[in-house]
Amino acid sequence: MRYFGFSDFVSCFRWMRGDEAPVFEREFAEYIGANFVVGTSFGRTALYLGLRAIGVMGKEVILPAFTCTVVRHAIVAAGGIPRFVDIDPESFGLKIDDLRRKMTRKTRAIILTHYFGRCEDHLEDVIELGSQENIKIIEDCAHSLGGEYKGKKLGTFGDFSIFSLTKNMINFAGGVLATDDIDIYQRAREIMERERKLTRTRIVDFPLTVAYGLEQMIDKLVFDRVKRSVFKWWLIKTPAALLKIRCALITFVKFVISFTQPRREAEGKSAGLETRAPSSYGEGLHMEPLIASLARIQLKKLDSMIERRRKIGCWVLNGRDWGQAGCQNLKQNDVWTYLLAKFPGRDIFEMIRECKKKGLLLRATWPTHQDLWEEQDTLSVRTIEKEILTWSVNPMVTIREVEKMRRIVNDLGGIWVKPRNVQKDDVLNQAVVPECPTP
Repeated sequence: MRYFGFSDFVSCFRWMRGDEAPVFEREFAEYIGANFVVGTSFGRTALYLGLRAIGVMGKEVILPAFTCTVVRHAIVAAGGIPRFVDIDPESFGLKIDDLRRKMTRKTRAIILTHYFGRCEDHLEDVIELGSQENIKIIEDCAHSLGGEYKGKKLGTFGDFSIFSLTKNMINFAGGVLATDDIDIYQRAREIMERERKLTRTRIVDFPLTVAYGLEQMIDKLVFDRVKRSVFKWWLIKTPAALLKIRCALITFVKFVISFTQPRREAEGKSAGLETRAPSSYGEGLHMEPLIASLARIQLKKLDSMIERRRKIGCWVLNGRDWGQAGCQNLKQNDVWTYLLAKFPGRDIFEMIRECKKKGLLLRATWPTHQDLWEEQDTLSVRTIEKEILTWSVNPMVTIREVEKMRRIVNDLGGIWVKPRNVQKDDVLNQAVVPECPTP
């Protein structure tokens, strides 16, 4: 089964029928076991929509200090106040003591992040804490679509969860809000329809989606491979040019909205509607039919792609196949969207350059490659950002490529970081690369 092939491209044209989003929502709800699902333009707009639905205006939302800046943006756009909590730099789990200290009477919600396709360490503790204090629990499953905990899909434990369709799936864009709470679902639907009527951005929504999507596809299909024409000029320049075009379009949309918003608000008030700016992202909240069509195709492949990622992860960490001795202690419910390479005492930007020379593309974690907000600046974040690089696991890499990748990191003095549930002393020795049996 191919990650993305010609048949997938042809099948995408089902979007012309225009009914793909509702069908995808039903299929997604069945897959993760949620009662209600709303398809959105991006994962971040799903979070924004959910926060609006639970009502965070003027309230505090607690989130991990180690997070993508768009999470903070979504909170602010929804009218909330972000409160950052420190994490354990080894396990990436929330520090429960710090979480309790940060909770106040104004706390409305806590965001749990399942980093890199791995389940949050303190999932049950935080769920119980939220229940006791009447605080909404939000699962950020952007990296973890398909992951499980005790036989139940991640994203079904909190009050609502959000997913991205571009992390462990091939898609142009797309996000999902999932919940079992009918009130949250109905409120989210109302907000989406209201904002869709108040802002007419469809003329740029589609170009934005395509520009972002081409960037994502080139990234997944080419850049996450080892020695796959990574340095040909057109493959390097195209994503950068698309990103500039996308940013220009977003700026234009915001400019138009700034002039038309007063008129829309007046129209909304006269009609008895709640009004506010549609979003701080400059894009609509709804899912495009093209996105839904491709998401349906990818959803059918997801489990097999996750299994391949697990096998690849086992090869990277142990040099042996999934299910063999030495891999039994790896957490089989994780989805291995990303693997982490640690370079203690080394300059990570130098490591990125050295890996790139050898054909391996590793990336810095947030917030190293983003603006570091002062409120995010915790000791753990500083520790992580100075030592860890990530590799987006492409399920189509060969064992030969995996071995090449392991040797590149090992030769540079790096260590592939094992999942947190593995014993700390059971870490791949950077000086030893065991021979791999024939797969």
